[in-house]
Amino acid sequence: MRIVTLNFDADGFVFNFDDHFKDRFDRDPNEMESREICELIASVPDFYYTMPVMEGAHEFLYMATTRPVEGDIVFVKRILTACPHIDAPTFENFATQKRRVVERHFGKSLTVTPVPGSRSKYLYMGHDNDLLIDDYGKNCEQWIAAGGAAIKHNSFEETSYRFFEYLSNIVTGVLA
Repeated sequence: MRIVTLNFDADGFVFNFDDHFKDRFDRDPNEMESREICELIASVPDFYYTMPVMEGAHEFLYMATTRPVEGDIVFVKRILTACPHIDAPTFENFATQKRRVVERHFGKSLTVTPVPGSRSKYLYMGHDNDLLIDDYGKNCEQWIAAGGAAIKHNSFEETSYRFFEYLSNIVTGVLA
């Protein structure tokens, strides 16, 4: 039996972080420093819990988590999400909100693994060729450099195509 973990990013893939941030703070997070973004988010007790789901995310995750796969491969599916680490209580608050918002929208079928900052996501890879789907290119580059497979999310159409290609390569042994 072979175990392969499918890791799905929360902010920017499953949930619409950017638009939610702009609506909440009337500012573009892509034009701000990380520390300032974290401080604004920390000032709102339910920021992550109230994030809207990206259009197409429900359909993609349903397809990705319920599709049967042939062979002796066990797929573990989880949300691998960065939580800003200002301090331990803030990290715990952000992680709890992210767990709760995933459960609210997707039930308990997905494990949520919060990590302290996106720079450390690759450290949570369990096996070579585990998959990361993320909208942040740097996370994908680090994941691949550590021996994993990654899909940089731009659209659900493209991501779905690349996801099925990845599954096919895993099942046929192209990715061993």
